[in-house]
Parts: sequence; C-alpha cells; structure tokens
Amino acid sequence: YLRQMIQYYNHQLTVRLVATRLIGQNEYVLVCLQHARHEKNALCELAFNCGRSFTGICILLKRRCFACNRPGAPQCENCLCAFFCSDDCANSEIGKEHKKLCDKIRVSDIVVEDECVQLI
Repeated sequence: YLRQMIQYYNHQLTVRLVATRLIGQNEYVLVCLQHARHEKNALCELAFNCGRSFTGICILLKRRCFACNRPGAPQCENCLCAFFCSDDCANSEIGKEHKKLCDKIRVSDIVVEDECVQLI
C-alpha cells in the first residue's frame, strides 16, 4: 500500500478525500486520490460501492496497525492515510516507509468525511 501510494504521488495523483466506512463490525477508511488534470480521472467503482460518488482512484483500508495488525489503531494525524497503535509501531520499518508517504501528503488539501457510513 505505501509503495503504491508513493507511486501514485510520483504520477501526480494526490489524496483528496478520506471517508470512514463501517462494513459489518469492521471499521475502514476510504482513501481517494485524484489527478490534478480532471480529464484523467474516471468514476471509481470502489467508491461507488462504498456509498460515495468519486472520480479518481480509491483504496479501502481496514483500521488496523500497519506494523502489528492490531485492530482499532489510531489514524496518523499528519496524513490520515495510515494507522499505528504505538510509538514502537510508528518507528518500525513500516513506520519509516510510511514517513516517505506522510511527507508528500498535505492534509490541508484533503476533505475529511467524519460521518461513518454503514455499508452492510
């Protein structure tokens, strides 16, 4: 996921929307990216299936620590696109990889949907 997100940023796709979704009893975050040139974005089927109309690319992330897979980990406050349950996990190898992505994301450009939508 982290390497793919960095590739998206290298190809001028940026995070534009982060939306919480609940599927069954599991919490997810829908991370939506768009290209700066609107004509390069197509309607995203995943976003549509998650109750959101969006043009671009979307990734559905389960709310789990990226390092140890612990459920319910808090979201990174800097990028909103990663989860770590502790400082140890945030400083792990995956945490270091995340830092590369985190440095590219500007939270001020992201629309955050706080309302959680139940899907199933």
